[in-house]
Order: sequence, then structure tokens, then C-alpha cells
Amino acid sequence: MSRKKNDLSGATRHSFQEKNENAGDGVRADPPQEDHPAPSGHPSQDDHPAPSGHPSQEGNGTAPVLAELEEWKDRAQRTQAEYENFRRRTAAERQSLLAAVRADTVAALLPVYDNLLRATQQPTEDAAYAKGVELTLQQLLAILAELGVTPFGTAGEAFDPNVCDAVAHVEDENHPANTVIEVFSQGFRINDKVIRHAMVRVAN
Repeated sequence: MSRKKNDLSGATRHSFQEKNENAGDGVRADPPQEDHPAPSGHPSQDDHPAPSGHPSQEGNGTAPVLAELEEWKDRAQRTQAEYENFRRRTAAERQSLLAAVRADTVAALLPVYDNLLRATQQPTEDAAYAKGVELTLQQLLAILAELGVTPFGTAGEAFDPNVCDAVAHVEDENHPANTVIEVFSQGFRINDKVIRHAMVRVAN
């Protein structure tokens, strides 16, 4: 009886050791899980395209910026064009004003020229006086030349009613018809602008 009990205990210990050895050989691997695709009736979130009537957030943010950029670009171009027109207009007005002021100044000096010219034509025994008047007249003519002023109207040239005023017409067989035979006062012009017409006598 005692022997059978010992044999049973040894068999139990042997069985327990085998179980421990089998457990130490490794952990049993779980069977691989099969992939379960989403049901065909319910596509995944990535499969949903953006609705055509609702642009993406990036498109919504870019379009207003581009529109505002084009608006500012158009404003800048119009402002630049307006400035160029203003600059040309003011430049033309400035040149016109300068020409008008120069013409008025020259017209105010012409009576002085006439008086100096008459003084040089008067006989005098004071040579120094005559020389001084002559030098003053030449200096005035030099100043007028610097301002772009040129005199015109001399005896012997053809009469031009655009730049000369005929104060008298005479019959003169020694000169061709429509010829200036005497100049009472010279005319002056700045470029093509007549400051004063020449006062002349014309032969018929």
C-alpha cells in the first residue's frame, strides 16, 4: 500500500515537471488576425472627395488675397498714370509761364532801347558821352540776346504784315512795290513769338 502511494506521487511529480518544461519552451502565439476591410457600403474617410461646391480652406483664403492684390495693383497703375499726366501738365504750364514773363520783361525794356538808339543818332560834341551811350545800348542788346530776343525790320526787305505794321504807304519809283523803305522802330521776337511789331513805311 505504501509502495503504490509512492509510485503515484512520483508519477504526479513527473507529470508536473513535463508541464513546466513545456511551459518554458515558449509562449503560445496567438493566431494571426485576418484583415477586415470596411464594408463596401460605408467607404473610409480618405475615400470621400471634397464636395465640388465647397472649395478647400486653402482656396477660400487665397482668392480674396489675390483679388485685393489686383485691386491695389490697379490703383497703383492709375495713380502713376495720373502723376505722369500731372507732371507733364505742370511742366508745360511752367514753360508757358516763363515764356510769358520773359516776353513781358522784354516788352518793358524796349522803350529803353528806343531811347538809347535815338540818343546815339543825335549829334554831340561830347565824345565820351556818345561812347557811353553806345556801350550802354550794346550791353542792353547783349542782355536781350541772352534772353533769346532777336530784332527784325530793316529797310530794303520785303514787307511782311505778320510781323510789321505799315504806318505809311508812299509812291517810290526807286524801290519795288511792297518794300520797306524806312523803319520807325524795330520789331523784336523770342523764337517764333513776336514781342513787338516793327513800325515801317512801305513803298507801293
